[in-house]
Amino acid sequence: MNQRTTTITGIGQTDPTDEPVANSRTTNTATARTTLNWVLRFVITFSIGFMTGSTLGVQLIASINYTLKDMKASRDDVRSMVAALFVTNAALDRARRQKKGASTLSLLQVIAASAGIRPTEIAAAQDVHPSQVTRQVRELESAGLVRVTADPADGRSCRVTLTSGGVKEWERLTAEGLDRFASFVADWEPEEVRMLTLLLEKLEASKAAVTARQRPRAGRRWAGIAPD
Repeated sequence: MNQRTTTITGIGQTDPTDEPVANSRTTNTATARTTLNWVLRFVITFSIGFMTGSTLGVQLIASINYTLKDMKASRDDVRSMVAALFVTNAALDRARRQKKGASTLSLLQVIAASAGIRPTEIAAAQDVHPSQVTRQVRELESAGLVRVTADPADGRSCRVTLTSGGVKEWERLTAEGLDRFASFVADWEPEEVRMLTLLLEKLEASKAAVTARQRPRAGRRWAGIAPD
């Protein structure tokens, strides 16, 4: 079953008020909300100017574009962004490891993403020791959620796939997690939710691009060294 899955564990299973850095997160959230609202006002202004074709709207858009073209995020801006991301990531990771429903969903998501995945691959995806995965897979097998079969390519390993019951449980936990996240943004504007999604996707694309540029070129390190 090859498909794109969306991880909704972690915050979906934990109360955001139990963070030791709640005050910091409140400040970061307020800053993020202000930034999002500013961006949304810009988008709305752009849309109005584009749809009406008004001279004032076009001039305003040109002025904003000219002002923003050379602007860069300050170091404090980046620091605030990183702090907010770390808080979110820590909550996700803690819930995935400690909450039964979250850990089960995370495991089912990894198994669902591949048609017959090896335990070692599950461990790598979960960033845990293989022995932990072995125990978890046995529990899922006993519950009738996964099927374990011998690996024809490697007699020392096996392949893990979801059963029909596993698919249903995966879907149930996914819906439960989505409902939990929906409660977190219940008082948000729809545009804010969509804008956050776009910004997170943009961040991932930027990270991938920078990583690709920094990746060493293939080949031997001494390939360009002239012999003595």
